[in-house]
Amino acid sequence: MSTKIKVNLGQGFRLKQNGAFDLDKIFKKMKEWSKKNKYEFHEKDHVDKLLQNGHEIILKWVLTKETTDYMQYETTIEFLLKGMYKIENGLSVGNLQITFKSNLILDYENKWQHTEFLKFLNSIYNKYIITPKIKKHMLKLSGEIENLKDLTKKELEMYR
Repeated sequence: MSTKIKVNLGQGFRLKQNGAFDLDKIFKKMKEWSKKNKYEFHEKDHVDKLLQNGHEIILKWVLTKETTDYMQYETTIEFLLKGMYKIENGLSVGNLQITFKSNLILDYENKWQHTEFLKFLNSIYNKYIITPKIKKHMLKLSGEIENLKDLTKKELEMYR
């Protein structure tokens, strides 16, 4: 089984906004960023419920990027929208929460998991041989996701 190393502390990065926002523009900018930074985009969940106080939308995106034949970046972005409804000029109003959670995945293709001996060698490799590379990649992934979070935050602040 692959090893997942959590890059964010706690519950990850979280952005919140209660008010107006252009959801389509935010989605577009985030997808453009993903493509520009060579991440594969996967939409894992999309639930839209129409309630009395507006839409409740739950979205889950997973961005992955193979950095080496052994390491992969994985970021889960969860959107929670409550009481959302469209107003004018493509804008929506409601309570928006976006959470970014990142992992560095080692041996993402499970090449080192076929026998107990390979698993043992893999644990030694991870603990003693490539530790500096792991730290370097964790910092790089953290920086990239911080960049995406800042871009998203900038888009949200346009409507405050």
